[in-house]
Amino acid sequence: MKSKLSYPSVYPLDQRAVKILFDCYWTNGKWKLWRDRTLIAPEDYEYAIANGTMFPPRTYSHGDTITETIELARKTDRKQVSDAFLASLATHRMDWRSPLACLIVAKRLRKHTFVSSSSHGTFCDVCGESAYYPNADISVLNFERLKYGGVRHVSPYYITFDLARFHESDRPSSSDVQQGAAVFCKIIRDIQKLPEKSGASDVVRLVSKVLHADVHESRGIAEILGICSVLETPEYPGFLRRFTHASQRDIPAFPRTHLTYPVCWWRRPHGVNFSALRTLFPELKERLDDCDQAE
Repeated sequence: MKSKLSYPSVYPLDQRAVKILFDCYWTNGKWKLWRDRTLIAPEDYEYAIANGTMFPPRTYSHGDTITETIELARKTDRKQVSDAFLASLATHRMDWRSPLACLIVAKRLRKHTFVSSSSHGTFCDVCGESAYYPNADISVLNFERLKYGGVRHVSPYYITFDLARFHESDRPSSSDVQQGAAVFCKIIRDIQKLPEKSGASDVVRLVSKVLHADVHESRGIAEILGICSVLETPEYPGFLRRFTHASQRDIPAFPRTHLTYPVCWWRRPHGVNFSALRTLFPELKERLDDCDQAE
């Protein structure tokens, strides 16, 4: 019996190639074990590569990754990624979702050399990346991108991949953007209505209810709002105004959370940052002004 497809059929990609990608990493509602991910027929692997869903392994260095990230940020248009994010809420096009957060982080990233204060020296204190990725699995990044809208939004390693794919992608229609904008404004209004003792996990549940989405997708949206400084705190800001070094991205010790920096620190009294929203979505000024007045 054929397995049920666990991805939307709206992607402008070859559906057989997408299925090969998903089947490589995902089975029965969970990640495959590492040893099982190599169990892919050579002809299927070649087909997926030829149709742009899987990629040969690639070796990355820290310096080259940072340079590429900064260059892609320079070439990427803010309005296009903002429109794509909005449209993703209406179309469930997950590949349109993460470029917004990736661009915000990349715009604030500065060229730097690898430096690590840890005894093992594995990851950079500034950006959090490894000094060297030999034969890195690029295909898993595309799986995360298409299934979840990305999960490594602050990683230059992922950012370079995501923004490069965005430049190759189609663009949403104005109708999709407008429908997504209405959904987004509802999410913002509903966040404002949360009880005072609410936190970021309540935002996840709220998004899940609005979008009829699973917890992984809803968590991703909450994390994007944190990265983009929409849901931040004075002590733990997002990346819209400045780049927070990896060594400074603290996570609460208690209670435990699956959410990433900085949204993991957000509580309802911190409010919604409408200044950030107007920077990210200036085309929605009137709608945002109405939401702001209700704050």
